[in-house]
Amino acid sequence: MAIARLLAKSEGHPGAEAIHARIKGVFSTLSLATVYRNIMLIKLLGEVLELGFPDGSNRYDGNKPYPHPHIICVKCRKIIDL
Repeated sequence: MAIARLLAKSEGHPGAEAIHARIKGVFSTLSLATVYRNIMLIKLLGEVLELGFPDGSNRYDGNKPYPHPHIICVKCRKIIDL
């Protein structure tokens, strides 16, 4: 639930590592693998949109979990919803 809540409120399209870092302070035994498994479950339920990049990194949008356009800075990799 903590992962789903973070994704739903997030404006910054975090990656799994960023999600793990934010939640680990509250759930100290949380593993990165658990974060990935939960993101995949939330994705299957249609509650998060996965944004894939050629280098294999993925970012997630739980605030607007439906396909929509994004602006992506190629230098800082910041993602902005239109």
